[in-house]
Amino acid sequence: MKKEIKLLGPLLVLLVLSSIFSGCVSQGTTTISYESTPTGNEQTPSTTTPDATSQSGSPYILASISYDTETIDNNNHIQLSIQNYGKSKATNVAIVISNDYYSNFSLVSVNPNLRVEGNRFYIGDIGAGEKLQVDIRLKAKQSGVYTGTISYTYDGLEESGKIMDLTTRVP
Repeated sequence: MKKEIKLLGPLLVLLVLSSIFSGCVSQGTTTISYESTPTGNEQTPSTTTPDATSQSGSPYILASISYDTETIDNNNHIQLSIQNYGKSKATNVAIVISNDYYSNFSLVSVNPNLRVEGNRFYIGDIGAGEKLQVDIRLKAKQSGVYTGTISYTYDGLEESGKIMDLTTRVP
């Protein structure tokens, strides 16, 4: 019995320590490289952590969204947050709401004031690291359940990037 108690104590200590250390381990990676000085005789270590959300030399747009899944008084509100995580400017950025969804609504307002042509909202350029908030307010034309998608596009992007599928119920 005493041998079991003596073994139980260190086992508990190991269990606690392993859970503490496993919580401290980082999921990221670190790269250590050496740069040589002009004389070529010395090396200075430098540590860099790669940025998983950026692409060297090109724009990298990510967007988040919240929208009404059911309207009140036929009013629909779409809120977008768009950010360029890339190393260069994204040009001619546009938000596109699929026509099968958008055709069931009338545009009430968009903030900031953007150029709107049909179901396309033209943002313009988004610089590296720049973030933009867009609020779109729509009014449903009639009752129903409407589905579609919202996406973004910019110069150099081969096909549009889907942000989300939309489904809104209008009582």
